Amino acid sequence: MASGLRRSGMAGLLALTALGIFVLPVITPMGADISLAERLLLILTLASGIAAISDHQRVASLLALLTAALVIAWALGSTAWHHVLLLVSLVVLAVAIATGVFAARRPIGDRLLGAIVLYLLVGAIFAAVYALVAGHVPGAFAGVTPSRTTMFDWGYFSFVTLTTVGYGDISPVANVARSLAALEALLGQLYPAIIIARLVSAR
Repeated sequence: MASGLRRSGMAGLLALTALGIFVLPVITPMGADISLAERLLLILTLASGIAAISDHQRVASLLALLTAALVIAWALGSTAWHHVLLLVSLVVLAVAIATGVFAARRPIGDRLLGAIVLYLLVGAIFAAVYALVAGHVPGAFAGVTPSRTTMFDWGYFSFVTLTTVGYGDISPVANVARSLAALEALLGQLYPAIIIARLVSAR
């Protein structure tokens, strides 16, 4: 039962994360207010994450509490708090999934699915970090207006950085932004090698 819930939650998490990264930005009209769609998608993603880590009951309970606090922060209009709570929620979820990916007794299929989800979560975590930095460090990024930039925009910049494509339309300017972008690019290079080596050794 727990195994089935975990697998369906992981599959849902992958589908929702991919939807938010690759589909929703494409079908959303330019200039449209997407804050509600963003928030609903994030809540559904975190709910799938809770199911995906259901075998870690304490961590799943913590993630549920963080998700509830995130909804309250949105309702109260607290931008700073919702960025912080979103970041903490994604980190907690990523750590729990990483534990499963590197666990010795998990089926290889579960670990492979978890590895893909974890890679996407790394990009989502950095997107949340960039949004937080842009809101608190004036001029941290060139090519964006922080007050008009959505999480889709930060997600785009994050994955362009993670994959080391670097189109240059959004550029880190402040030292903290540059350091974060360099760290993400480094993780983007190391992650596939580490995961492939781990999965091969598990066989």
